[in-house]
Amino acid sequence: MTQIKKNLTQIGIGTCCLFLISCSNPQSAPPEEIQDATTRTVNESNEPSWSLSDDWQHISDGMEIRRWILFTSNNELFPENTFVALRINPSNFAVRVHNQPANPLSVSDWQKQTGATLIVNGNFFDDAYETTGFLLIDGEKQGVPNKEGYDGMLYVTHDDNTGIRETKQKPYTDEEQLSYALQNFPLLVSSGGIPAVRTDSGKLARRSIIAMDTSGNLILLVTQSGWCSLYDVAQQLSMSDMSIDTAFNLDGGTSSGLSLVSDTVSYDVASVPVPNVIALYRK
Repeated sequence: MTQIKKNLTQIGIGTCCLFLISCSNPQSAPPEEIQDATTRTVNESNEPSWSLSDDWQHISDGMEIRRWILFTSNNELFPENTFVALRINPSNFAVRVHNQPANPLSVSDWQKQTGATLIVNGNFFDDAYETTGFLLIDGEKQGVPNKEGYDGMLYVTHDDNTGIRETKQKPYTDEEQLSYALQNFPLLVSSGGIPAVRTDSGKLARRSIIAMDTSGNLILLVTQSGWCSLYDVAQQLSMSDMSIDTAFNLDGGTSSGLSLVSDTVSYDVASVPVPNVIALYRK
C-alpha cells in the first residue's frame, strides 16, 4: 500500500510568486508588498489532509512541528504573526552549515541540492552574498569571529554535539574542537530564558530564529505570515510554552525560509536565493 505523503506549500509571499518567490534582491520588501501567506494541504487524492496545530505534532523520531502565534504590541498591519516552529532532538540529526556565495539558492533548491531533511536560511550577507558575520564549515573559518554585536552562536563539536551560546559569555576560539559554527545578531533570549532585546525599534520584518530549549532540543522558527519586531519576538519567546533557554536571530525579510522533506511531511516557506543555510541530516 502506497504511503500518503502530505505536502504543504507556502505561497503568497512577495509581489511576483506562484509557488516560489522569484526575486534577486536580497533586501527585504516593504510591508505593503507582502501578503498574508496561504497554506494548501494536499494528499494523493488532492483533498485537504493535514494542517499545523498549536500543539507539537510528531513528524519522525526526534522531530516535531507546530504553529506559534505572536501577538504584536504596536503593529496594526499584522496584529497576529504566525510562525512555523520545529523542535529537533540533536541526537537524531547532524547539524551542518553550508555556504556558497557564488551560487546562492532558495531554501527549497538548497534542500534539493543537499538532500537534507531540513533547511533554514542562515546569517546576514552583503551585496556580494558574502557573510557579514562568522561561519565555520568543516573547521574552516569564513568571516570574522566574535564581531561586536554578533552575540548568538550555533556550534557543532567534532564529536557531533550541537549547542547554542552567547559569544559574550564564551567567544569562539581557535583552540575549540568545533567543526561547524554560525554567529549572528541580535541575541533574543539570554541563557536562562531572559529577554535580551530591551527596546522596540519598531522595525517590522519576516523572521527566522534559532533557539535551544531547557531540555537541549534545537528550536527553529520561521515566519509563515505577518511582520513583527525583534522586541516582540524576544519578549514573547521568553514567556512562551516552548521552554526557551537561549535564542538568537537569523537573517529575515525575504531571506527568511525553510524547506522540510521527510518520509511523511513536506513543508516549504519560500525564500529568495541565500548564500548560506543551516541544514539538518538524519543520523
